[in-house]
Amino acid sequence: MPPTKPRVYIETTVVSYLAARPSRDIVTLAHQQITQEWWRSAARRFDLVASDVLRDVAADGDPGAPRTRLGKLAHVAGLNLSAEASALAEELLDAGALPRSANQEAVHIAMAVVNGADYLVTWNLHYIANASARTAIERTCRRAGYRPTVICTPEALLETDASCDDPIVAEVRTIRAKLAAKHGNTVEGIFKHYREVQRTSGRAYVSYPPTRIEPERQEARVAADDAKE
Repeated sequence: MPPTKPRVYIETTVVSYLAARPSRDIVTLAHQQITQEWWRSAARRFDLVASDVLRDVAADGDPGAPRTRLGKLAHVAGLNLSAEASALAEELLDAGALPRSANQEAVHIAMAVVNGADYLVTWNLHYIANASARTAIERTCRRAGYRPTVICTPEALLETDASCDDPIVAEVRTIRAKLAAKHGNTVEGIFKHYREVQRTSGRAYVSYPPTRIEPERQEARVAADDAKE
């Protein structure tokens, strides 16, 4: 039996980036190129799924673009819009995880979560893929009894390390490796060194209390995650 591939729910913006003409804006163009690179191996690496909400959006727009967008979705599995997903979408809006105007975004998230998607891939950085939104979305999903889907951009799911050819990242890695070796390549050595740095620096340092999870709740969450894998 072949290993199960991670399930990825595709949100509207991803298909739009795939089908759009190359942008003159360098950030948008970079997103387009990243999305195309991810898409080339996505079907081989992931179980791709989507909803009819995506297909309806993909079918509209500038002449020519809908055909291209729908062509990209030809081999993507369609998901049933269940009552369970509808209820979770409403809960996301009622809880304020998303504004009422973002009802389609709520449907996408609910569809991904209810269908056990490992990832929801999107370029919607305003309502979905930003830190504050993700925190509220994940909290609401857990309260509703679901394991949250990991929300990310295509860049986070690239097959290769996108930063491997980045000279700035390469320099940081070189310096980091040199410093780690200096401290014995151990966490203990790193902490020992920087505690001494703190002790002798004369600078003020602060600590904040962690947000802990009650042991019973943590065990239940781990058990629920294990059961879904």
